Amino acid sequence: MFFLLPSRFRLLALLWLLSGPQTVWAQSGCMLSLSGRLTDHESRQPLPGATVRLLDTEDVVASDASGNYHLHVCPGVYRLQVSFLGYEPETLEVRVNGAVIRDFKLHPSAVALRGALVQGTRVAEQLPQATGTITGRELQQTRGQSLGEALQKVSGVTAIQTGPSIFKPLIHGLHSNRVTILNNGVRQEGQQWGQEHGPEIDPFIASQLTVVKGAASVRYGSDAIGGVVLVQPKPLRDSAGTGAELHLLGMSNNGMGAISGMVEGNAHRLPALSWRVQGTAKRAGTARAPEYVIPNSAFAEYDFSGAVGWRKATYGAEVFVSQFNTKLGILPDSHLGNQGDFDTAVGRGRPLVPQDFSYDIERPYQQVRHDLLKLSGFVRTGTAGRLTTTLAHQTDVRDEYDRYRPRNDNRARLDRPELSYTNRTTTADLVWEHKPLGNLTGSVGLSGTYQSNRYDGRPFIPFYTNKVGGIFLIERWRHKQWQLEAGLRLDRRDLETQRAIGNSGNFYVATDQFQYTTPAASLGAFLRPIRT
Repeated sequence: MFFLLPSRFRLLALLWLLSGPQTVWAQSGCMLSLSGRLTDHESRQPLPGATVRLLDTEDVVASDASGNYHLHVCPGVYRLQVSFLGYEPETLEVRVNGAVIRDFKLHPSAVALRGALVQGTRVAEQLPQATGTITGRELQQTRGQSLGEALQKVSGVTAIQTGPSIFKPLIHGLHSNRVTILNNGVRQEGQQWGQEHGPEIDPFIASQLTVVKGAASVRYGSDAIGGVVLVQPKPLRDSAGTGAELHLLGMSNNGMGAISGMVEGNAHRLPALSWRVQGTAKRAGTARAPEYVIPNSAFAEYDFSGAVGWRKATYGAEVFVSQFNTKLGILPDSHLGNQGDFDTAVGRGRPLVPQDFSYDIERPYQQVRHDLLKLSGFVRTGTAGRLTTTLAHQTDVRDEYDRYRPRNDNRARLDRPELSYTNRTTTADLVWEHKPLGNLTGSVGLSGTYQSNRYDGRPFIPFYTNKVGGIFLIERWRHKQWQLEAGLRLDRRDLETQRAIGNSGNFYVATDQFQYTTPAASLGAFLRPIRT
């Protein structure tokens, strides 16, 4: 029959017969299986809805609820790309001659995860007292200065300055123990007897400096009548990764060089764990006045701090440690014996003994070290509120070396200071913040302090032991732009002093005890302007 067809039909039939088997073979060859499973590289959990693309053919499929994908392909070599939101895409070259299984373990993308992270921070309470804050760019401009010097940027705050590096904050004419300083939430305790006793705090720790001007005795203690300075570090890192800061400063007048660095991190595998280490080093030579060099005004400072925190939604804990070290030269002409010496020094108009520029620190000088250890934690008391506790210990050591060596040969031979103070302070605070009751929020707390002060050298101040306990209650009422705050506090102080008394060559130790009960109350109002 085939040969009975006309010649042209015989040719078409022959072509059809030859092409038929080839078509069947191609269709069966393109049914080869290319499949696999997509999972998270860290948790090994499946990734449903991931995109699997053949770059050569633009065929696209999505993984199922178990992370499995399946493609049918012809024999050959293909570029297979896998992608999923929040993960790094991966591309693999696959040769297919039969059924092939290719699994993928995708790595999370840190950039994508940070972009999807929602964070919350506690908003600082607006205080009814007048406040001033230094933060951001304004704070960066004070880097390299002492704490008292930096605080002068706040309106109403000045400083008592003794030399180029010693500044004591002065708020509304009050200073020393009338101005309370809180370093990372801990009341700073050190020697404040002399005008050259400045705060022993590294300002590089702070991400914000706040000055509360006016009486704040209910909130911070009965003696905080001049104001309060809050030195606040930034919170520990709460997102996975590591960050760092480096500050380099130089000053032309006294040739000061300063370097301060900070490294912080948060563990990806332990997101509740965060840490930070920080250190500062300063070195300065003698300061220059327009017509002369100020003798023995060089100083050196070396500080460090570190913190480790563990934070969950319902509880958290943090350990903070810091050390402040400085050696400060004192102008020799400032060592005076009477009013006549003072009048002579001022009338002279320039130092008695001229000096060239130098980084050397000679007598008289001070050597100061301040150690701080803080343990803090919080726990949410169900829906009732939040309980916070802080326990801290400080040791403040201040050695003062006079212009001339001690008359005591043994002390002079050992180059011992004429006065050496050691102040040890332990503080504890327990505060419960209740949940909002309508427009009313507030807290109730207990605080305690145990402090001992000793010195070695010539008689100056008596030894003393100071024990303080306090209880306070603060409530705030808010309505629209109005805020009212009322507080009550009661402190009990037991002070025991010991001093040596000499009479006709006979010496004995006199012990005196003092008790003080101090009530305090406050009432304040705050009106937030309406923005139009």
